[in-house]
Amino acid sequence: MPTVPIRDLGAVGLVTDIPAYDLPPNAWDVADNVRFDDKSVSRAPIFRKAQDLTPQPVHMLPKTPDNGFDSVTILSADGSVDQYANGSVSNVLDAGVTKVAGKSPTTSAFLSQVEYLNKSNMGPLARTPSSSDFVALPNWDSSWKCRSLRSFGDHLIALGMQKGANEYLNMFKWSDLTLAGQVPGSWDHTDPTNSAGENIMSSIKTSLVDGGELGDVFIAYAYDQVWRVEQNGGFSIFDFDRQFGEDAGIMSDNCFTEFSGRHAVFGKSDIYVHDGISKDSLVEGRVRKKVFSELNKSLSENCFVAHNENLNEIYFCYASSLDGTRFVATDGCNRALVWNYVSNTFYFYDLPDVTAFTMINLDTVLTWGSVGGISWQDMGGTWADQTDSYRRHPIFTGLQGDLTTHRILALDSSENGEVAFEYDTEASTQPRLERTGIDLDEIGFDLEGRKSVQSIFPQMGLVFPRAGASLGIRFGFNEYPAAAPTMAASQAFVAYTDYKVDLRTHGRYLSVALDVDERSDFNLSGYDLKVRKVSRR
Repeated sequence: MPTVPIRDLGAVGLVTDIPAYDLPPNAWDVADNVRFDDKSVSRAPIFRKAQDLTPQPVHMLPKTPDNGFDSVTILSADGSVDQYANGSVSNVLDAGVTKVAGKSPTTSAFLSQVEYLNKSNMGPLARTPSSSDFVALPNWDSSWKCRSLRSFGDHLIALGMQKGANEYLNMFKWSDLTLAGQVPGSWDHTDPTNSAGENIMSSIKTSLVDGGELGDVFIAYAYDQVWRVEQNGGFSIFDFDRQFGEDAGIMSDNCFTEFSGRHAVFGKSDIYVHDGISKDSLVEGRVRKKVFSELNKSLSENCFVAHNENLNEIYFCYASSLDGTRFVATDGCNRALVWNYVSNTFYFYDLPDVTAFTMINLDTVLTWGSVGGISWQDMGGTWADQTDSYRRHPIFTGLQGDLTTHRILALDSSENGEVAFEYDTEASTQPRLERTGIDLDEIGFDLEGRKSVQSIFPQMGLVFPRAGASLGIRFGFNEYPAAAPTMAASQAFVAYTDYKVDLRTHGRYLSVALDVDERSDFNLSGYDLKVRKVSRR
């Protein structure tokens, strides 16, 4: 009876757009809340509860001080602005600002030591280094609104303008040059003594949605177009060149991120990367059909893209209408397609209706008085992490619904984490890993014959080995390519005491599913199958 080795289980990752029987044996067609890295499979990070929030959060802007812990400014759906710093939340919106509630696009910028927030139905806000609160942006006409507010060079950029009752959704407007610690002195494009200006991009028939810097250029995104904007050193200030033709654009605001000199973009019908000159689809032939078939298009404005530099991951977050999702999306996202750009693999994370993401160094230093009732098992980090808690960690804002409160959530490893906050049982979910349609034709098993699997020998390690930590293994089979597999009951593989699981599975096409019900950080690099041909019929 031959033993078939299946190795490098993290090398291919998730592939859903190709029939499973055409995939190599180490590929997967279901991969939820796992990671593929270093050619192995491991548990995805879990969520830790950092802070309850009262208003519904919609956007975050981090700030790094000269020393001490970072703070993060939180813009909420009701128009309020709060700051989370040193474990507490406080209001930082000037009393003279009129708050405007309602769902609308939100963006932010940081330029010359000044922080900017923009809620498109409320108008831009600014906070200078000498101020404690955000105020309405000085020198900006109070009757104006913009869809997106960003920075480029020494200019603030306003995309998609509304001036009073008139809409100029395809307008690219820029401020005069800014000085350190100051807001722009003028936005008047008719004044020849300053560098402010505007351009109505008439070939854009929809709307400018968002944009951001990419090296020394600015990339402006419409729903169905991409434009490269460069400073020309002349009177007109900027040159505008369209890129990539009709098959490019962006899903919504905050649907791009910069990494390694490129933008990763969540588009209306594709997810792609580009360097400002050429672009490539990330998902074509791998997961594109899967993502866009389950994306709830009526909630496409909820989408956003985030970059977790710690794990070399980019999150394409969206509201999924897939049956059986762990969380319900209302005003946020319940699912992320995750791209690991080092291993070039995909997988999915379940998200608890999240609305925003950033990276900050959290103040997680605990004392015996502040630790409360958190158990050692539920807490992340070590004593060493308590003495060096300035590393930056990813955080999301999650919404009340499946969660009992709005809250800030820290993303961290389950057992090998660094963040000394409590494991959030409401926000965290378990891994699910499955492969169907294994025909073994790569090693000489023909499609006419049926196979019988007698045993599986997993190569699984644990970050912190402990008695009883187990992996649930389910095997199944189907006789025909398009048929759903019949799965057997799960059997426990206890890493401390077992080296194999005996099976009685036979069919033309084999399936394997791995379930981890515990919170163990595991690593699965391969498995052997003891398999033989049994009949042809």
